Amino acid sequence: MNSSEQTNQTNQILLQLLNEFTSVKSSLSDLKTTNKKLEFELNQLKEEKQEEIYKKVEESKIPDYRVIKQEKMDISESMIKSCLKHHSVNGDLHLIKHYYIDKSNYKPFEIIKRSVWKYFGEKGWTIDIDGDHIMKILSKNILLAYMKINKIENFADKLDEFYENQKHISNLTNPAYQKKILNGIRDILKYDMLPIV
Repeated sequence: MNSSEQTNQTNQILLQLLNEFTSVKSSLSDLKTTNKKLEFELNQLKEEKQEEIYKKVEESKIPDYRVIKQEKMDISESMIKSCLKHHSVNGDLHLIKHYYIDKSNYKPFEIIKRSVWKYFGEKGWTIDIDGDHIMKILSKNILLAYMKINKIENFADKLDEFYENQKHISNLTNPAYQKKILNGIRDILKYDMLPIV
């Protein structure tokens, strides 16, 4: 092999190495671009995850309101009996305060103006003109609680008491009586106190 062939062969090898180097350099550039895209996407995911965590933390700070909805109140029978035996608005208010206010750090109803109420229902805060909707729900819940214990078999030897309980329970469906309860709730909210029952 003469010197010209050797030079030619060396040039071909150098050219081949140059092509491979260029190819590696291009691949390396592609890898850098891909790496930057992956870093960008990773940062976006981190930000989204941080926002999600922040949102969960903020949601956990939402006060624990007792939702005003028609339900069977989870109250001991002795507490219900204690309130029912008074056959009065005060007994009913004591039950409402115990279940809706004392068991939560936050009051689930507020007075916005003289006759405009706001309550925390299943869909969040709801405006209630004259408090009619609040009263229908609360009256029904109290009625259900009282009916749970005021059964004739529980008062077989005290029929007069059973009858008085029934009269009081039927009052809960009377709109005028419901207004008295609503006025009592207004006093609880205003003065943060309830007559001792």
